[in-house]
Amino acid sequence: MKEWLMAWKDRGLTIVLKTLRSIYYPSFLLPVIVAVIAFFIVQAHMPLDYVDWWNAKKAVLEELALILIGGAFALSVIRSVLTKGSIFSLWISAFALIIWFREIHWDWTSSGVYVGLLIWMAFAFFKYDRLEPALSDRKTITLLALIIFSYFVAVTFDQQWWTDGKYYDKCGKLAGEVIENLGHTLVGLLVLIGSKKE
Repeated sequence: MKEWLMAWKDRGLTIVLKTLRSIYYPSFLLPVIVAVIAFFIVQAHMPLDYVDWWNAKKAVLEELALILIGGAFALSVIRSVLTKGSIFSLWISAFALIIWFREIHWDWTSSGVYVGLLIWMAFAFFKYDRLEPALSDRKTITLLALIIFSYFVAVTFDQQWWTDGKYYDKCGKLAGEVIENLGHTLVGLLVLIGSKKE
């Protein structure tokens, strides 16, 4: 039993190190730059009596999010069909579907998305040999890491890590929605230009 656990630990460490070496880290500046620009644009245009204005803008961004991630999911399903159900295309389709469910904002989707993402990552770990051709592509792994980082940055704005006042909290939440939509757009881009090695 101990040898089996050591083998899995070594395999996991090898996968993580290989992945980390493949990522083009300067690309992580994109969501940070978008976040700063979005925050200041929102702050510059948000009126002092902002409640109605904020609700209207948030509603538009939420609808856009459903369209963007829904479109990414549709593209990934089309890619799956065209590639005769390649495991990578199906894996990306599952990711897009998990994020789409989160965007619906049903009661169970907030915690359900974390369970879904854990299952999605566990699948990648256990089926890495089949996903490796696609995940060895630097462009693909960088886009995937950038998507995850974009969602992380969006969550930090949504959870108000960077603001301390009520007015600025609203600016940050809208900036977070913009960054989230950037992540959704990047999922679509991953489907379109991600690795064709399947």
